[in-house]
Amino acid sequence: MATRTFAATPSCHACSGGAPARDGAPVIAFVGAPNSGKSTLFNALTGAKAQMGNWPGTTVEVSRGAWRNGDREYDVIDFPGAYSLDPMSPDEELTREMLIEKPVGQRPDLVVVIVDATALGRGLYMAAELAEHPQRIVLALTKMDVAAAKGIVVDPAALQSAMGMPVVALDPRRKTGLTRLGEAVSAALSGCAVVHRPVSGQDAQPESLDEARFAAIDVAVAAATGEVEDQQTWTDRIDRFVLNPVLGPILFLAVMWGVFQLTTTVAAPLQDGLEGLITGNFADLVRGGLESMGWDHPIVTGLIVNGLIAGVGMVLTFAPLMALMFLCLAVLEDSGYMARARSSRIG
Repeated sequence: MATRTFAATPSCHACSGGAPARDGAPVIAFVGAPNSGKSTLFNALTGAKAQMGNWPGTTVEVSRGAWRNGDREYDVIDFPGAYSLDPMSPDEELTREMLIEKPVGQRPDLVVVIVDATALGRGLYMAAELAEHPQRIVLALTKMDVAAAKGIVVDPAALQSAMGMPVVALDPRRKTGLTRLGEAVSAALSGCAVVHRPVSGQDAQPESLDEARFAAIDVAVAAATGEVEDQQTWTDRIDRFVLNPVLGPILFLAVMWGVFQLTTTVAAPLQDGLEGLITGNFADLVRGGLESMGWDHPIVTGLIVNGLIAGVGMVLTFAPLMALMFLCLAVLEDSGYMARARSSRIG
């Protein structure tokens, strides 16, 4: 296969070290929905040889780096997260332009579509769009463990048969399956770019084209996925009680009461100590300083010591209480309890 030099090179404003791929190396585009594991996979493959910068003439930031796959080297571009090639943002507009609007000779040599196994239908839409254009495409399935924990089993072989393109299951966080991805990419690059799903004449209208895509995706998802016996996680078991319509509000009130008791109990000695420091030691120090300068007039002393210092001290004594309160609420928010409480309307 004759390799090509990609038409445009992003300006690098911030580099993490290492040289980019050599000129003439096959260009691999990584595309996929946000939070699909795309950038994690990119980092796992390129390591420190990654560069980040805005694409020339745009404010869209991309990452670019060298992926050494055995004795071969690829120039990998991590495009911004995009759900489809129908641009709704500058990120998706750039992705569409580089993948299907550029002349065939100026497009990437191969596109790796990263698909979240927990949201298979959503991730396959991008692949269905690309399949209508001459492309070399490889599907990379991520989050297989998360899908299994939710009772969803995805069969990569069945998905490959249904979509008509190579499918590789991998875990970029644990760096498993990367060798299989390299083999699939190498094999795809040895062939020609093809149209995986030709568009017939009656599908020319956007509405019917969308219907055809969704129909193909539904067939692929149905063929590739199955359900296992429900495997409840600890979170699911806890949610049965804390989000119960009857018990949930009682537990929520108990949690809020506990937060109030914790903050007031812990903050009380801190408040007393802070108040004593400001209105006691610090006030006496200022009062002594005013006397030594001969400014101990009752009006001056009253304004500075009894007014300014006492007033500020009173406000500052609430700082430990508010800090502890917000800390407790932040912990509850990060745990996901507050979001669940709001969504179930118990809070």
